[in-house]
Amino acid sequence: MVSVEGPGVDVSISESLDAAGAAALFGTLSDPTRLRLLAALAEGECGVGRLVERLGLPQPTVSHHLGLLKLAKLVADKRTGKRVSYRLGGNALRTATSNDRRDGITSRLTDLPD
Repeated sequence: MVSVEGPGVDVSISESLDAAGAAALFGTLSDPTRLRLLAALAEGECGVGRLVERLGLPQPTVSHHLGLLKLAKLVADKRTGKRVSYRLGGNALRTATSNDRRDGITSRLTDLPD
């Protein structure tokens, strides 16, 4: 297990993740919009419409970035009839967050520029 730690952040990467996979993962995480989506989902499961409202972004933009996060297995979806909700998921990246630490991470991520 490889760990990266910093103020309010503790990220562990499985040793089974190769260098190319790690680079792709960090590339996915390098976009401020995707980080804002992850921060919003850290507060709980929600649909695209709610994410659009919370982030103030167009629906196609939110859907596009959710798709990329889903491909990276950082986000999972759940279908209930026609409704699709999203939540944090993923085996490649585990962010250890206690409630107080998550609040600190979430507040910093939501302040990122668009």
